[in-house]
Amino acid sequence: MTGVRRLSRAGRCARERTGQPAGVIWASYSFFIGRLGGKAFEDKPWAGLLLALGIAIGISMLIELARRIRSGRARGRAEISRASAPPGRARAGVKG
Repeated sequence: MTGVRRLSRAGRCARERTGQPAGVIWASYSFFIGRLGGKAFEDKPWAGLLLALGIAIGISMLIELARRIRSGRARGRAEISRASAPPGRARAGVKG
């Protein structure tokens, strides 16, 4: 066995060991969410699907809103810092 193959194999084994607890946690989480959803929406599977999609879209919209607000604030701070630069210094990004 060559040294490269030996290192590759050792790296793969290490990745597999560290991924196992995460896989077990994810599988357990998914299983119990499925069981809960299955019991709650046993007679109305479409209601469960619509609720899941609504929650996913709502969370995505909240994340996007937070990202836009955060980037807007950062852009505003950059404009304020450029405007308040001393008059003798060249300001980055501003043509004179």
